[in-house]
Amino acid sequence: GEPGGYAGFKWLAEGRELQERLNRQFYRALSTSFPAVAAVAGGVLLLWGGRRLYRSMSGSSEEEGSPPKAGGSTQGDSPGGSLADKHGSYYYAHNKNNSSAPKTLVGAQTIYNHKPLDEDEKKKLEGGISTPTEGASAWNKAGTWEEKDFSKWATDRLKESLVQITPAGGLVAFSSVSTVDECHASLVHSRGKKKAIVEVDKIKISFKGEGGVKGSLTITEVSSTDLDEMVLKAKVDKAGEGGDEKAIAKSVEGTRQDIEGVINAMVEELRAK
Repeated sequence: GEPGGYAGFKWLAEGRELQERLNRQFYRALSTSFPAVAAVAGGVLLLWGGRRLYRSMSGSSEEEGSPPKAGGSTQGDSPGGSLADKHGSYYYAHNKNNSSAPKTLVGAQTIYNHKPLDEDEKKKLEGGISTPTEGASAWNKAGTWEEKDFSKWATDRLKESLVQITPAGGLVAFSSVSTVDECHASLVHSRGKKKAIVEVDKIKISFKGEGGVKGSLTITEVSSTDLDEMVLKAKVDKAGEGGDEKAIAKSVEGTRQDIEGVINAMVEELRAK
């Protein structure tokens, strides 16, 4: 067999080699798992630090798990102690003795006293931001968009009012309104305001005079929003014996300002509805 000294030396060398191999495997495993271990440890420290910070901000000096101090806060008492810890960052503290008393919102070290709304403020909130306009429908309490049609009313009003105009010079007089084509009149309620509009494609007014004078005045492009665009054209069918056709036409077309006054009066009447 081998000498005792040589066998002992070989056993010692193999033991050291085995120990080095185990050390290398241990450090390799530690290097691969260290980031996960560090992340878990960091999360635990962050959670612990956050809880300590919250407890310091809420004004509580009690440690987690310790019993409440004698004379400590209970629900309905002063909000500065364990009440905030037990119920989260914010809560409503109710007055036990007076249910109608204002509720107090408690959060950390700040107390917000909420003042009850008076009757006027409640009505404003219930009615919305916009207020209903006078003449709007019952359903339109909020004063939103609503359009009412008054076309028939406008047609009748034109026929009634235009014949009352008297051309200058006394050569002729308006006898009837024979045509009112495409008359549109409406009253719009929007955002607490009213807007009246009268528009007509064509109006034809007949006129007569002494000596058999007759003819018509045609009015086109009538819009209450831009009366400057309105066009008047007189046609003399019969000037009569010794009549001046140009003078008659000028007299009839000279009623423009009176016709504009009729349209504007209709708009104001609409707005008053």
